[in-house]
Amino acid sequence: MATTIFVHNTSEAIVLKYSLLWSLVILFCIQITPSHTHRLVGYNEELCEQPWQFSLTLKLLVSVPPILFILLALVVLHFYPVTEQTREVTKKTLAARR
Repeated sequence: MATTIFVHNTSEAIVLKYSLLWSLVILFCIQITPSHTHRLVGYNEELCEQPWQFSLTLKLLVSVPPILFILLALVVLHFYPVTEQTREVTKKTLAARR
């Protein structure tokens, strides 16, 4: 059964678009990455103790991507010019669209 989503303004549409995009990224990481990683590092589901490579790989998968995304966000924030003047221009533009 399909669900209809009503969007009331442009900002809601933007948030919805990027949240759906993020959901697809997470789904990709969950579905694709672990299966390939397990095979590459010698994971065996019958063993009680796994090789050290498997433990290291899991630690890297859990820690490195968030660090990279945070650094990317900081770089974007650094170069995004938010001043009083640009804030006023944005405010006037949004008011004109309403």
